[in-house]
Amino acid sequence: MSTDESLRFHFEQGEELLEELNNGAGITPELLRDMTHEMNLVRRNPEGTLLVGTEGTKTVTIFLAPHSVVQCNGPVLVPTFDALRVASMVSREFIESRAHACDEAEDQDAAQNEWNALLDGLFNKTLELAEGMDELNSKFMEHE
Repeated sequence: MSTDESLRFHFEQGEELLEELNNGAGITPELLRDMTHEMNLVRRNPEGTLLVGTEGTKTVTIFLAPHSVVQCNGPVLVPTFDALRVASMVSREFIESRAHACDEAEDQDAAQNEWNALLDGLFNKTLELAEGMDELNSKFMEHE
């Protein structure tokens, strides 16, 4: 698995994803442990989580929150204390409207492709925001 590839967690395929991660070249035991932990949490409360995945080094989780909390469609970073964990939130109303539009589409193949593109876009934007925050923190630490 290259670092450019992301793996999307589908709740019904959780064990397959863990096995793929475990067999992946360069996957650290910490990432496997973190992904296992995150997926176990999501299994207990799947309604609040849109996506769990990895780009090969970090666990990425995207949560659903009311638009009044997110203040936009999202994603908006959620602070974490773990450098190998990235979390963001997106507007539940935004996601529900996009899901409804996909459900109602006549061409379900195109709708599925649109849904996958939405998830990939949110995943990639979350990583971009996290990288930007890492750079900002690094510059801040240099000035102390």
